[in-house]
Amino acid sequence: MPPRNWLAALAAAAAAAQSHDVTLVTQATVEKLWLFPELCERWRGPLALSLWVPDTAVVEQAYATASQAARSCADATDGGSVSIHVEVQRSNEAYPVNRLRNIGLRSVNTSHVLVSDADFLPSRGLRDAIRAKAHWLPHQKKKK
Repeated sequence: MPPRNWLAALAAAAAAAQSHDVTLVTQATVEKLWLFPELCERWRGPLALSLWVPDTAVVEQAYATASQAARSCADATDGGSVSIHVEVQRSNEAYPVNRLRNIGLRSVNTSHVLVSDADFLPSRGLRDAIRAKAHWLPHQKKKK
C-alpha cells in the first residue's frame, strides 16, 4: 500500500512561471471525484485537491482513480500543476474539512489562491478574470 500521505504532482510547471497566478484549492470525498475532470476543464490552471478516503479498504482504488483523474486534468490545464493528496480517515472521525483545506494550501506555489468546496464548479474564464485583476491584490510577504 502507498504511504498514507501521498502527493502526486503531475504536469508541474516551474515555480517562476506560476509565481503570479491563482491556484484552486479544494477537497472532496472519493464519491465526488467524478466532478474533477469538469473542474479541471473550467479552471485550466494550478489545482490542489485533498481527497478524503473514509475506508482503508478502498485506498488502492482511490489512488488509481485519483491518478487517472490527475493525468486527465494535467492535459486540461494551461501549464498549471495538479496536486492530489489522499488522506485516509482516522478512527471514527467526521469529515475533516479544515485539515483537508490546510493540506491543499501547503502545496500552493502561486501568489494567489481560491479555496472552494468540491461541489463548486467555477465559471469558465474565472481564473483569467482573477489573473487580470490580481495586480490589485498584495502578493509580497510583509517583513517582520
